[in-house]
Amino acid sequence: MEEQLGIVLAVDGDKASVRASRHSHCESCGSCPGSEAITIVALNAPGAKPGQRVAFAAHETSMVKAAFVTFALPLITTLLGMLGAYWLTQSAALLPLGIGALLGATGGIVYVLYFDRKLRNGRGNMPEIIRIID
Repeated sequence: MEEQLGIVLAVDGDKASVRASRHSHCESCGSCPGSEAITIVALNAPGAKPGQRVAFAAHETSMVKAAFVTFALPLITTLLGMLGAYWLTQSAALLPLGIGALLGATGGIVYVLYFDRKLRNGRGNMPEIIRIID
């Protein structure tokens, strides 16, 4: 888990909205919005309050898995749909392959939407506030 710094914007129960800068000039201190500021929702185990600087970390395995599901899986299911259409029709005609690709891509995108909803509702994949800096 790579540690990043940010400022707590708001607290809602055991979760906190944290703003972090992603420009390299100040090593993501979160003090200024910068050109690429992001806001994340993180588990607030230490009990940070709005305005406090905190260190938080995200699970790297979760990010790699999410990137694979988001980008590679629809491509793989599209290719599998084309191969399935070829196997069923024993033809390299454009229409069956196109329909197979469309069905495969649709299946992949539906799974990406399901996976996204599962990640949003799950607490195991959320970034966590590790410590309060000040």
